[in-house]
Formats: sequence, structure tokens, C-alpha cells
Amino acid sequence: MCTPISSPAIGDAPKTVNAPGLAHLAFAVDDVAAAVAAVLAAAGSMIGEIVDAEIEGVGRLRFCYAAAPEGDIIELQHWESGKA
Repeated sequence: MCTPISSPAIGDAPKTVNAPGLAHLAFAVDDVAAAVAAVLAAAGSMIGEIVDAEIEGVGRLRFCYAAAPEGDIIELQHWESGKA
């Protein structure tokens, strides 16, 4: 369950990562923890925590949700292939 956050810069209804419409943008990154540190250093914030998931037949996914300094929700993700 994700907690809605409000965007004071925009003043619209709270956004959630699992709502219809453009709720968030996802970015592929080489290092999720380093990307999170960059977001936090730029006055962004975390939504939840970093998650590791094994997706059968695809590989390992590490991801998290964060709020950019303007309040927009972003997903930071890194895939490792499960195929040798």
C-alpha cells in the first residue's frame, strides 16, 4: 500500500503510484541507492523504501518510489537479467 502525497507546488489532488492516469514516471538507473541519494540531496523525498523482487523468467528488479523536489512521483529501477 502506497501513501498518497500532495503536491503543494501544483495544488491538485494527492497522487498515488497505483491510480489511473499519469501518476508517476519510471527511470532505469544503474544504482538505485545512488539515484535515491541524488533525489534526497536535491530536496526530494522517499515514498516507502527500496524493494528487491525476483520476477520469474525475467530477472531481479530493485526499485523504489520517490518524490522529486516539485512533488512529482518518480520510480527508480534497475533490472538484472536472470538469463546467463
